[in-house]
Amino acid sequence: MFVGGSAACGLAPNETVLIVMRGFQAIGAAMLFATSPAILIGAFPPHRRGQVLACRARSPTSGSPRAPCSAGLLAKNFGWPAIFFINVPIGLGAIILGLLFIKTDRGIGKAERFDFAGAVTFLVALVALTLALDRGSSWGWSSAPTLGLLALAVVLLAGFIVLERRTADPMLDLTLFASRTFSASTAAAALNYVAIYTVVFLMPFYLENGRDCRWTRRACCSACSR
Repeated sequence: MFVGGSAACGLAPNETVLIVMRGFQAIGAAMLFATSPAILIGAFPPHRRGQVLACRARSPTSGSPRAPCSAGLLAKNFGWPAIFFINVPIGLGAIILGLLFIKTDRGIGKAERFDFAGAVTFLVALVALTLALDRGSSWGWSSAPTLGLLALAVVLLAGFIVLERRTADPMLDLTLFASRTFSASTAAAALNYVAIYTVVFLMPFYLENGRDCRWTRRACCSACSR
């Protein structure tokens, strides 16, 4: 899905198709992030699992600061579709390696039902929260749409917690947060990603508008400025 979505984004004839294909690509990326730890744990012996999971965790962190410049250089030299086409050969290579070296993983233990109610509640809550934060400055932070979306997000997130506590097979096992180590590490990781992506998102606008960096428009952030 991720490779196909990337190729479709590069071939998109207009913005509408591009946005739809970006959503398709994002679903594939989310599935990769969600399943890769389990695949690594199943593919490596216990004494190497800490090493490979650390490598996986380091990859997005080290790659994020390089992404804007890399995308800008690709867009400048090869056009904006190159930003998406670059994923295709890398992804195909990963698929081939996976087929060659990752053994077929068969389910073990009891079968669990998918938590549709929890997943849908959580999805709608995040969409409402993201939309309110994204459009709040243009709608007005005290406007009815913004406040309504924020209230909806709070209610749904509270409902999600209630659902997860009552569901036999929850999407998110809240009992994990009883461990101080797990809770502290999760909070630290969340703050870390907030800091990283805030800088990645705001830096191009700061360089272009605040510092009037002409080279930024021509090279590193040409994709963002377009």
